[in-house]
Amino acid sequence: MMGWRERSATSVRAYRDVFVRRAGQFVGFEILFLLLAASVLAPVSGILGTAILSWSGSGAVSNFDLASFFLSPKGWLFVVVIFVLGATGFFFQTGGLMVVAAASMTGKRIRLVGLLRYLGGRIRDLLELGLRMLAGYLCLALPAVVVAGVCFLIFLSEFDIYFYVQTRPLEYWLALGITGVAWVVCGYLALRLFVRWLFAVPALIFEGRPPRVALERSRELVGTDWVRVMGLVVGWSLMMIVLVIGSTAVLAMFRWVIVLLVGGNVPLAIAMVGVVLGVELCVAVAVNFILVVTFSIFTVRWFRERTSVLEIPDSEHLGERTWVDETGRGIPLRRWLWMGATAVVLVSGVICYGILETMDVTDDDVSVTAHRGSSLAAPENTMPAIELAIEEGSDYIEIDVQQTADGVLILVHDTDMKRLAGVPRQVSEMTYEEIGALDVGRWFGEEFAGERAPTLEEVIDVAKAGGAKLNIEMKFAGSDVSMAKDVAAMVRQKEFEEDCVITSLSYDGVMAVRESDPELRTGLIVTASVGDLTRLDVDLLSVSARAVSRDLIDRARRAGKEVHVWTVNQAGDMNTMIHLGVDNILTDRPAVLVELLEERAGMSKAERSMLRLGDVVRGRL
Repeated sequence: MMGWRERSATSVRAYRDVFVRRAGQFVGFEILFLLLAASVLAPVSGILGTAILSWSGSGAVSNFDLASFFLSPKGWLFVVVIFVLGATGFFFQTGGLMVVAAASMTGKRIRLVGLLRYLGGRIRDLLELGLRMLAGYLCLALPAVVVAGVCFLIFLSEFDIYFYVQTRPLEYWLALGITGVAWVVCGYLALRLFVRWLFAVPALIFEGRPPRVALERSRELVGTDWVRVMGLVVGWSLMMIVLVIGSTAVLAMFRWVIVLLVGGNVPLAIAMVGVVLGVELCVAVAVNFILVVTFSIFTVRWFRERTSVLEIPDSEHLGERTWVDETGRGIPLRRWLWMGATAVVLVSGVICYGILETMDVTDDDVSVTAHRGSSLAAPENTMPAIELAIEEGSDYIEIDVQQTADGVLILVHDTDMKRLAGVPRQVSEMTYEEIGALDVGRWFGEEFAGERAPTLEEVIDVAKAGGAKLNIEMKFAGSDVSMAKDVAAMVRQKEFEEDCVITSLSYDGVMAVRESDPELRTGLIVTASVGDLTRLDVDLLSVSARAVSRDLIDRARRAGKEVHVWTVNQAGDMNTMIHLGVDNILTDRPAVLVELLEERAGMSKAERSMLRLGDVVRGRL
C-alpha cells in the first residue's frame, strides 16, 4: 500500500502529464479568457454596478449608508449582480480549462475558438448556476449575521462603540467570541456546501445537465464521501497556500538583495526596480495560472473517477484542430523560456518608464494635521492637546464636534461620556454646564486632571491666535444632521471660512453644510465604501491609510479633490504616504511628521528618489 509521499508523487505526475500534453491550449485558453474578461466581463460589471449605485443619487455609498444600502432592494440587486457575474466568469474560466483537461485525458482534440463559442452558448446556464449558489450561501450566512446583530444589541449597544474597542471589557470579548464561533460554523458549512457542489460545472458541461439538476448531480456524486473530498480540497488549498507564501518569500528576499546591491545609483536602482517588479508581475500571473489550472484538473479527475465517462461537448462546436506543433508535443520548453524572458523584459520596460514619469513630481507638498490635537502627548480634544499641536508646527488640527442638549457646540469624540469621564450619558442629552463640570483629562494622566471639554468657539479663537487651521469633524446623534447648520454659522461668525475644512462620516451632514454655505470646504471621511468616491460632491476625501491607493489619488486629482489620509503614526508609513502623493496626513504624532518633512527638505533629489524607490521595491507603492 502506498504511503502519502508515494500518493502525492503519483498525483503530481498525473497533474503534470495532463498539463504537458496540452500546455499550449491551457495557456492559450487562459489568455483568451483574460482578454474576454477585460473587454466584456469587467466593463459589463462596472456599468451595471455604476447604474445601480447611481440610483442612490451620488454614484457611491459609504460609511453609515452602507448598511441601509445593502438592506435595501438596490443593495440586494448590487450584491446579486456582482456575485453572479463574478461566479459566471469563474465558471466560464474553469469550465474551459476543464474541457482542455478532459481532452488531454481522453486524447481528443479541440479548437479554442470553438470552445469559447460553446461556453458562450451556455452562458445563461452559467449565470443561473451562479444565482442558485448565491442563494445557498446567503441562506448559510443569514444566521451568522443575525447572531452578530443580536450580540451587538446585547453586549455593545449601551455605550459608544469606541468605548468597547478602546477598553475591551468582558462584554467586548463575549460579543467577539460568540460572533466568531458563529462565523466559524458558517465558514465550515460554506466549505461543506462548496464541496457538495464541486462537480456542478462538470455536470453542466460534460453531461449537459441544467443548473438545478447539475447541483443535485454534484451532491449525488459526492454522496457520503464528502469528508474525503473535503480533505482533498483542503489539501490542495494548503499546497496552493504554500506555493503562494513560498513565491512571496522568495520575491521578498530578491527585493532586499536588490536594495543592498544598488547603493545610491539612481539610474541603476530604477532599472533594477523595473526588473524586480516585472519578475513579480510575471510570477503573480504564473501562480494564478497554476491555481486555476490545477483546480480544474483536480475537479475533472475526480469527476471522471465517479462517473467513469468523460464526454467532450459537441465536437461540431469545438472542432478537431488543436493548438499544438507538428509533433503533437505542445510548445517546447525553450520556447516557454523565451516567451517568459520576453514578457519580463517588456513588463520591466513599461514599469521603468512609469517610474521615470513620476520621479520629477514634487511629492513633499503635504500638510500636517494633528489628530484630535497632539493626542499621544495630551488628552484628545482638549486645550493642552490643541495648544501643543500648534507649538509642534501642525498645519491643521482635527477636532470632533458634537452639540449638547442646550445647543452648544463642544469637543467630544464619543457619543457618550463613559470612556472620558466615566459617565454613561449621551452628549446630546446633557447640557453644556453638565459636560463642562466633568473631568476629561484624568483618564489620560494625573497631570491633566481637571481638564474640561472646550467649545468650538474657544478652539477657533485659539487656532486663529496660533495661526493654525482646523479640520472640524461633525459627530451626529443618529440621523439628525441639523447641527451642520450651526457649525457653518459658527465658522461664519468667527470669520474662519478660509482656515477650516468641515468633515463628517455622514454624507447627508456634509451636504447640509453645503446647503448652508456653498463656499465652505467640505470633506467626507470614508471607512468603507462601494462605487466611485470621486463622484461625490465634496472638496476632499479623508480615507484610511490601509485603503488609500495611487489610483484613488489620481482619480481624485482629476476630479479636483484632495486626499487626506488617517491615522499615520510611524515615520516609514509617513514616507510612503508622501510618495503616494496624498495632500494631507492626519497623525497623533505631528512633531514626528513635521521633523520628517524638514529632513526631506534638506535631502537631495537623488536621496528622495532612493527613498521612493525603496517603497516601490518593498511593494508599498
